Amino acid sequence: MKIKLTRRTFADAIAENLERSNGIEGIFAKALTGKDFKEFMKDQPDKMPMWVDTDKVICISGLIKENVTGDVVFGIMFTPQAKISEMVWFDGSDFEEFMKAWKGE
Repeated sequence: MKIKLTRRTFADAIAENLERSNGIEGIFAKALTGKDFKEFMKDQPDKMPMWVDTDKVICISGLIKENVTGDVVFGIMFTPQAKISEMVWFDGSDFEEFMKAWKGE
């Protein structure tokens, strides 16, 4: 079953934090994207729709209150991911609907 969820990238929070930093991350980002990292992150959507195939889900987190933004989110790991660092984050308001779809209800 496929369900449309709201993916969270936290791009707004990352861009805001980068505004306060003076690191060298911009050099690498400029080489890869043609923009410094701050500019690149400002161009990324903070929320975006994503179709999720529940047959590809191997693990989910519970609802989590994100420390920086205070937003409630949950994470999903998809096959063939093997690392928790590759978890994809979604808006917490989609959690109940996702759980119903994942359980086949």
